Order: sequence, then C-alpha cells, then structure tokens
Amino acid sequence: PRQVQVDEGTAATAPDLGQGLTAYLRFLQQALLDHLAPAHRLNEAQAFLSAATTTGAAAGTAIAGFVIDGWGLTASFGGAAAGAALAAAIALASQSHWRAAAERLATAPSSDSVSGP
Repeated sequence: PRQVQVDEGTAATAPDLGQGLTAYLRFLQQALLDHLAPAHRLNEAQAFLSAATTTGAAAGTAIAGFVIDGWGLTASFGGAAAGAALAAAIALASQSHWRAAAERLATAPSSDSVSGP
C-alpha cells in the first residue's frame, strides 16, 4: 500500500484501488447470488461463494508468487490478464445458463409464502 504523509512524522496507508474494486465485485457477486439462488438455499449458496472467493484469492496469490519468482513481475501481470480474459469468456459463455435459471426462478412457485387457515 502507498503511504501518505498526514503531518510531520505521521504516515497513513491510502486505500488501494485493488481493494476497492475487490469489495465492489464481491458485492456484485452476492447480489447476483441473492437474485438467482432459491430462498431455502441462500445461506448455503453464500457460504459456498465465500469459500470459493477465499480459496481463489489464496490460490491466485500462491501462483503469482511462483510466477514472479520464476519469470518476473511482467509475467505475473500477463498471467493475471490471461486469467481475467478466461473469466470473461466463461461468463459470456454461461449467460444462457444464468438466464434460464433466472426464468425458472421467476416462474417457480414461491417457497417463502406460508399458507395458513
């Protein structure tokens, strides 16, 4: 993180653009999951999302460390760009699946309603 001089002898860490972007993307993932997951499986779905995100971040950091040690920083950025391109391609290819899932949820009877006497 970058250091910002606040006054004489005091330094504060400025927020990193990557951290803000990560938080925003995490929010979007959770909102999409809230929209697509069945109500009775929402907690489980959020737990899987959290586990997948944490595992992915740990694996990505480990792989980046090996790439930087072996081939340098430029190769690490190239690997990150390739990973982002792969993620975008997968997202585009799976749009029809997500649209079908959204339509099934929209037409399914709600399990949230409680019938009573």
